[in-house]
Amino acid sequence: MTPDVSVIIVSWNVAPLLRQCLHSLMSDAPDLSLQVIVVDNASSDESVAMLRGEFPWVQLIANDANLGFARASNQGVRLATAPLVLLLNPDTVVVPGALGILIRFLQQHPDAGLLGPSLWNEDGTFQETSARVLPSVGRIVAIEVFRLHQLPGVGRWVKRRLISPYDPDVVQEVQAISGAAMLLRRDLFEKWGGFGECFIHCGEDLDLCFRIRRAGWKIYFVPGARVVHVRRGSARQAPVWTLVNAAISTQRYLERCFGPWSARLYRLALQVIDVPATILIGLVKSALGRQPPGDLRVRLQYARGIWTWRPM
Repeated sequence: MTPDVSVIIVSWNVAPLLRQCLHSLMSDAPDLSLQVIVVDNASSDESVAMLRGEFPWVQLIANDANLGFARASNQGVRLATAPLVLLLNPDTVVVPGALGILIRFLQQHPDAGLLGPSLWNEDGTFQETSARVLPSVGRIVAIEVFRLHQLPGVGRWVKRRLISPYDPDVVQEVQAISGAAMLLRRDLFEKWGGFGECFIHCGEDLDLCFRIRRAGWKIYFVPGARVVHVRRGSARQAPVWTLVNAAISTQRYLERCFGPWSARLYRLALQVIDVPATILIGLVKSALGRQPPGDLRVRLQYARGIWTWRPM
C-alpha cells in the first residue's frame, strides 16, 4: 500500500534528539500511513544502532561520509514512494495533529507547491524563520554583519522588517519557509531537481523557495500545524565549521538567486567588516580578562576560514 507521506530526516550525531523526533511522529498521526526514511551522515554516536534496535520500521540509509543536508535529503527522497514528502530536521518535535493539518491543506490547495508549519522554541516563543522573506544581500548584511536585529530598542522592529513581516497567527502565502520542516509534492520536488547540492550548510531551503516561486507555485505558511524546533542539532556541534560553511552557502544562494555581484558584495562585507570586528572584539575581551577559554582561538579560526573561503 502506498503511504500517505514519506518523511525524510537527515541526521548526524544527534541520537537523543532523533529518538524524540521519531516518537513524536509515531504519536502525531496514528491514522496516517507513514514511510519514514532516516539518512545518517556517518554519525559516530549510537544513532545507527539505536535506529536498528528501537525503530526497525524506519528505512535507514547509513552513509560512509557526511554528505551534507542537501545531498542527503535528495538521497532520501529518491527512496520515497508517497506522493507527499515531509522534510524534517531531527531536532524537532511534531505536535500531535500537525501533519494531518498540513496534508489536508495541500490537498485542498492545488496551487500550493510547498507548505511550512509554525516553528516554536522550547520556551514557547515563536521562531521568525517559520515564515520569512527571501533575503537580498542588503538584508543579509544588515543581519549577519551589522547585527541590527540585536540592537536594543529596535531589534524587534528590524526582525519584522528584514526577516519576517508576516503575522504568525494567519494562514498566508509567504516568500520562504524554514527547511526545518516542509511539506511538498514529491513529483514537483523531483521536477525542480531537489535541493541544490552545491550547498554545504544552510541556504538550500531558500534556494528551493526561490525556484518554486519562479516556477509559478505558491508557498504557504500554515500556523495551525505546530512543530517544536529545539535547535540543538548537528550545527551546534562544530561552531567554526558551521559559521564558515554557512557563509559559503549563503554566497552561493545569493549568486544563484540574485546574481554574482550580490554574492561578491556579501563576501566583501564579511572580509572587510565582520572579520576585523570579530578579531577586535576578541582582543578587547582578552585584554579585559573577560574572554571565555578558547574564544580568541575560535575567532581566529573563523577569520581564517572566511579569508581563505574554503569549506571546512
